[in-house]
Amino acid sequence: MFIKRAWNGEIAVWQSVVLVSIVGYILTFAVVTAINMALLQMKLVGWIDSYSIVFMKISMSIFFLIFGIFATRSLWRSANNPKAKIGHTIARFWAICLGLYIAGLIMRWLSIV
Repeated sequence: MFIKRAWNGEIAVWQSVVLVSIVGYILTFAVVTAINMALLQMKLVGWIDSYSIVFMKISMSIFFLIFGIFATRSLWRSANNPKAKIGHTIARFWAICLGLYIAGLIMRWLSIV
């Protein structure tokens, strides 16, 4: 299974960058947007109250946090190559950027709660 191989870093660096990071971010954004649109529609119909806005922000942060942890681990583990090529160094840099993104999400989530 691709997700298990990505989690263990058993995929190529380009797969980790392109498929996990970029495509994964787009899919995560699409799922979160669909959930938030459904919640907004339920609020407009009157099925739920206005506290759902806070839930929407928290759910968005949680989904991106889970994705960010997965993508960072996948990138870091797949770039674990003793040859020290420039592509692996760039992948590690990208993993650090995603780690900073996760830290920002945690700080934002803590400020909402």
